[in-house]
Amino acid sequence: MAKQLIKIEKDFCPACDIVEAILKEHGAEYSKLNIQASGTPDKEKEADTAREYLAEIGLFTVPVTILVEDKKVVDFAKGADREKLAEFAEAVR
Repeated sequence: MAKQLIKIEKDFCPACDIVEAILKEHGAEYSKLNIQASGTPDKEKEADTAREYLAEIGLFTVPVTILVEDKKVVDFAKGADREKLAEFAEAVR
């Protein structure tokens, strides 16, 4: 299975916006999970999935960008780590 990027974020997060800009700058395709999503069963599931990934890597802060293969975390970047995010962008091409 191919590697994919998942950006874990929350609402009103300037650092999350910076990470998004870096990923777009590198043309990376990625999914987003909002750790604060709520209101509908789908949104609650999104937040639960974000928490599960964060628990797997032992972090409980955002933004975190994870490189996933077969639903398992291969690597992660905490915050706006430009070098790591560029590597991830290359990995998912």
